[in-house]
Amino acid sequence: MEDIRSKQLEVLGEAKDYCIKVLHSIDTVIPELKGAKKDDTDEYLRMTVDAINNTLEMYNATRTIVKEYSDIDETEVNKAVGKLGAALKGSVDKDKAAALEDIKDFIRAYGEAAKNITEA
Repeated sequence: MEDIRSKQLEVLGEAKDYCIKVLHSIDTVIPELKGAKKDDTDEYLRMTVDAINNTLEMYNATRTIVKEYSDIDETEVNKAVGKLGAALKGSVDKDKAAALEDIKDFIRAYGEAAKNITEA
């Protein structure tokens, strides 16, 4: 059991910095999706979504610890993920931007939780 917890703490140590990078990626691609689209916006969006998925996997691997220290609302996270999935299936870039805005709250909260847990 202690081995699992130490692995979770290791993941959280990586997550605190990773979440900052993911938030930066989201903040970079949102204006592009709102109208300042560049040649590589779709590729950058794909990489950003991959990073969000990685963050969700990290959260799922560490959620038992995170729940002890954070009040992340998983219902809201699931709604945001569902909205993002639906937007990505569509072709309206502004919907994709709005969905990315919604997922930012989770990324920010998870990053803060990871920081607080690893620095406690």
